[in-house]
Amino acid sequence: MDDTELPNGFDGQLLNEIAVSLRVCVGTSRPSINDLLQFASGTVLPLDRTISDDVQLFIGDTLFATGILEEDPDIEDGRLRVRITAMGETPKRNS
Repeated sequence: MDDTELPNGFDGQLLNEIAVSLRVCVGTSRPSINDLLQFASGTVLPLDRTISDDVQLFIGDTLFATGILEEDPDIEDGRLRVRITAMGETPKRNS
């Protein structure tokens, strides 16, 4: 059976109904436990990326795309959206 075949009796339409959780990673940080214990409201956590770097999109632990953050002009409260820039590629840093 190749990747496009479904097992006998399986309704492929069911796959279209399954929702998946998507995670957008804007950066990482590695504070020490001591630093974590000092966190309070207003603490600034530095990340390993710049504002112009691509974000990473994950399903579970699998990286499947990269993109850029944008403010959604259709929503007045400043919500963000992600514009996909690459699918299935190792992300490249914008340095």
